[in-house]
Amino acid sequence: MRSDFKFWEEVVVRWGDMDALGHVNNAKFFTYAESGRLGYMAKLDLMRFRRHEYEGPGLVSAVLNFRKQVRFPDVLELGVRVSEMRTRSFTFSIEMYRKGTEVVVADGLSVGVWVDYRAEKAVSLPEALRAVVIQFEGRADIDRANP
Repeated sequence: MRSDFKFWEEVVVRWGDMDALGHVNNAKFFTYAESGRLGYMAKLDLMRFRRHEYEGPGLVSAVLNFRKQVRFPDVLELGVRVSEMRTRSFTFSIEMYRKGTEVVVADGLSVGVWVDYRAEKAVSLPEALRAVVIQFEGRADIDRANP
């Protein structure tokens, strides 16, 4: 539901996003979701919470449900939110709508972790990052690590 989202990213479908069947290739939806996640992180300037230059977000899972076909020259509106945070991870929920409509063309979840890139392992989310996400989302109940 649109009202669940405070962050929106607009995506313009390109001619080259379509496949031989004349609709957007399913892999492109994952690229759109990536743009939404990165836009959300940029909006909240989450990279400022890195404790070291070799630390930051990493994607560990992404699932999308394809609801409707999309074709050029559609414009999509992506609603993105953090729906849950755990000790080292955060879950993004995403819904993709045809611009100006209530038509959901795709939805899904992706799980990210805060990574120490040198050690190649997940580390705890910075507390200041947690606070900013909770404030932006307006929901303390998303923090499952600190109920």
